[in-house]
Amino acid sequence: MSSDCPSGPKEILNNERGILFKNNSELDLIKSIDYFKKLDENKKKIIKFKAKIFIKKFTLLQHHKKLLSILNS
Repeated sequence: MSSDCPSGPKEILNNERGILFKNNSELDLIKSIDYFKKLDENKKKIIKFKAKIFIKKFTLLQHHKKLLSILNS
């Protein structure tokens, strides 16, 4: 879950890896939490799984590999 600020959460979550709520909106945050709580367990697992897979490309090891490939080319 993330606020929909201009720095990119929409692109990261992509409507399948999490839930966005309006930036600086406590009411929308509460609605988003309620929405997530009402999802069936399978849908929650799918969202969590997709998020875990997606964030693996941003690990320190992946950054290290990318830097090595740049330096070695």
